[in-house]
Amino acid sequence: MSFCILIPTVNRKDLLVPALQYYVENMPNTNIYVWDNGSQGIPEMGERVKVWNSPTNLGVAPSWNRLIMEASKNGETNFLILND
Repeated sequence: MSFCILIPTVNRKDLLVPALQYYVENMPNTNIYVWDNGSQGIPEMGERVKVWNSPTNLGVAPSWNRLIMEASKNGETNFLILND
């Protein structure tokens, strides 16, 4: 079974970017979706990492919902929701 990773974030770019780099290097078949509630300029790191910048902080649950909606649009059906 394949899955994608969903990560809502706010003000954690310093910790999140190294984690994203790890996932990209060690999970080559996994797409990663990031909802940036702080508009921190998180890089997309290739076509498998997609980042959305929110003009306002939606909070955790609405960010999860947005990420699930965006991942579903890309055909994803199994989600691993992580914290930043």
